Amino acid sequence: MVLSRRLQVATMSITKRKSSPYWIYDIKLSPKVVKEHSYSTNRYRGSTKTTDKNRALLIESKKRFELIGEPPKPVKTVSHIEVDKGAKMTLEGCLLLCLDEVWSEHKAFDSFYKPVINSISTDSIGQTPINKLTTNVLNDWIQEKLKTNVRSTVNQKLGLVRNCLERAAYVWELELSKVYWKGLKLKKASRRHVLWFTVDEEQRIHDYFLSNDRQDIVDFLIVLCDVGSRVSKTLTIGINQIDFERRTVKLIDDKNGTDYIVPLTDRAFSVIQKYRHKATPFTPLSYDAVSCAWNRMRLKFGQASGEGYKLHAFRHTCGTRLGQAGVDIKVIQQWLNHSDIRQTERYTHIVLEQLEIARDKLEGKI
Repeated sequence: MVLSRRLQVATMSITKRKSSPYWIYDIKLSPKVVKEHSYSTNRYRGSTKTTDKNRALLIESKKRFELIGEPPKPVKTVSHIEVDKGAKMTLEGCLLLCLDEVWSEHKAFDSFYKPVINSISTDSIGQTPINKLTTNVLNDWIQEKLKTNVRSTVNQKLGLVRNCLERAAYVWELELSKVYWKGLKLKKASRRHVLWFTVDEEQRIHDYFLSNDRQDIVDFLIVLCDVGSRVSKTLTIGINQIDFERRTVKLIDDKNGTDYIVPLTDRAFSVIQKYRHKATPFTPLSYDAVSCAWNRMRLKFGQASGEGYKLHAFRHTCGTRLGQAGVDIKVIQQWLNHSDIRQTERYTHIVLEQLEIARDKLEGKI
């Protein structure tokens, strides 16, 4: 199935609400159309006043003609013919159709929806007819995915499957098996892994990689820890992002959609200077290569998966050390580029624990 990235003129959709028997049209105009016609909004919604789907699509098409002033381009919809063949629709087909109808205009289309849905589609469950997806079938799939995915990732995939099947049932009016979604969703795993590293733990990690002649990984881990950026972003830091006079690095954070500047510590700056002749200092290191080397180290230290050291803990280490040094929480928030200060508060909790230990030592309790 070929998908359009974004419709150039407008996206069209009709939906039904539980509170009304009528189809609702929902037309989202592209920025280009909004600018050309000087509209005050890019979204128009309303009732078609009909329960007939084909008539509702026709009304929506006419409304779109009124808004744009030109005949609408063909847009993929689920016709009654397709609905009649709903029993043969596979999960892959359902997911791809939803991707085009529901999420094609979402800002996370390329970064989240497309890769995750492609991942589900290539699983064995992707070729399962949607009317055969029962609670037991989905549970077996979840248990299989837990072997290679963490719980949060499995929940994300399950959520997309649920959204697509509910659309198939309520919007496309297909006959599907009843699924017990509440029982399928996984509970959050207890966070037993190491959240941050002490100086001694960090040195032990460095010594391991140095003994294996991996100075490149040690250099990467130093910058990862002192800058506090995410693993993928640290690996792709370009030399053009470094201000050598002010000793800062400009980071691009796709997660929050913002750019921010972080100062470089002496040892992080020394590492960057060592590689300043390269456009990307840590090339040819890749995420997979670092992860494989890290997992070998983790197993050598006797740390089980999910309970041992994680690369992301270096980001927490940066925040924790800033908190231990008495840095204001708002400064730590800016340093780590947290959108919500509640994300940053975890570091004040760690400092509080240390203060409580100091109190107990003062009182002679320990």
